[in-house]
Amino acid sequence: FVFRAGVVGPLNKEDYMDTMTKLGIADAFDIQPNSFGFCVDPQDPLMARFFVRYTGKQVKPWGVANTPVTIPATDVPIQ
Repeated sequence: FVFRAGVVGPLNKEDYMDTMTKLGIADAFDIQPNSFGFCVDPQDPLMARFFVRYTGKQVKPWGVANTPVTIPATDVPIQ
C-alpha cells in the first residue's frame, strides 16, 4: 500500500494511518469511499491502480491534533 496525492506522499500504510488519526477524519466525517477506475498495471501484473472520490458530510466538529483550530459541523454535503 502506497498513498500518493498531488502534494502528499508517498506514504506507506503505517504513515497514512497515523496521518488520518491525527487529522481526525474518521471521527468528524461520515464518508463513503466510492472507488472507481480499477486497472492492472501492464508492466507489473501484481499492481492495481484506482481512484477514490469520497462523498459524505461532516457530522461532528473537526479539529487537527495539537492545533487550536476547530471547525464546527455543518449539514453541507462534501465531495
